Amino acid sequence: MRLEVDDRPGVLAAPRRAFGAEGVSIARLTQSPSNGHAGLDIVTHAAPGGRVAAALAQIAALPEVVASPEPLRVISAREV
Repeated sequence: MRLEVDDRPGVLAAPRRAFGAEGVSIARLTQSPSNGHAGLDIVTHAAPGGRVAAALAQIAALPEVVASPEPLRVISAREV
């Protein structure tokens, strides 16, 4: 998924907690500058779609999130 957040220390903690609360494990995360913010590209391990959607709903409501998360379904034999 793609997520745009404020670029400041500690911002990654809240989305990480939302995924953890829903039992969704993060496989990979990359961060890059994005319009004065931080763009996060997050790949999770295989997870039920409802759990991912619930985590994204929590994340979208966070004050440090500046644009709605964009989920992208990835299908991989390696599950990453």
